[in-house]
Amino acid sequence: MNRFTTIAFASALGAFLWPLALYAQDQAEEDHGWGPEPGADTPVEEPEPLVVAADETAPAAKPAPKVAQQPCPVCPANTEPTEKRREGVDFAASLYVLSGLAIEDYRDAGFLVRPSLDLGASFGLGSVSLYLLGSTAAIEYAKFSDRHSSSFPVMATLGVRADGWTIAGSAGISAAVDNDYEAPDDEVSLISPRGEIKAGFRFEEFLEILGHAGLERRKFDNREDVTRMIFGISFAVAGP
Repeated sequence: MNRFTTIAFASALGAFLWPLALYAQDQAEEDHGWGPEPGADTPVEEPEPLVVAADETAPAAKPAPKVAQQPCPVCPANTEPTEKRREGVDFAASLYVLSGLAIEDYRDAGFLVRPSLDLGASFGLGSVSLYLLGSTAAIEYAKFSDRHSSSFPVMATLGVRADGWTIAGSAGISAAVDNDYEAPDDEVSLISPRGEIKAGFRFEEFLEILGHAGLERRKFDNREDVTRMIFGISFAVAGP
């Protein structure tokens, strides 16, 4: 009876300690990194995606305000010059003063000055204009070593001008030519033909600086005729 009781007690104790032994073995394998052999299929649990619920009470984002484009205070302005458009027919005028040199018969030189007012019309041709002027008030004075002379030029001028330059040619006559000598003389002058070309620069749409070159055949009734060459520079107010 005692033997049977001992066996039964041992069996019950073994059945109770066996699960504890298995649990201890599993803990030891986890602590020492023991596990299944490499290559063994082990199930891997994938984490579920984290979903954050939107806050329905939060206000909707407002669009950023538009910033007005302000002109740059330090940026250079567009200073590219624009060409003036010339159209139609306009009144034209030129007021200039010519000063320069008069040479008669290639040997006698003197100082020359000529103020003149020319009036006419200007015809627009796009970027340039063609103008036709006539002398309305002009007087020419020249001073030589032994005399001084005066005349009244009457000329027609045909030219072309743009924003920055002008070129023209003139032709006409000199009326009432007179040479005033220190001694009395009986000189009788005749109508004298003359011509001239001029070209130069134009500023601010109405100021001009021109170079002149001209030729005049001064005719007389009771003395030999004289050829006069004229070279000079003029300053003018002219337009359009």
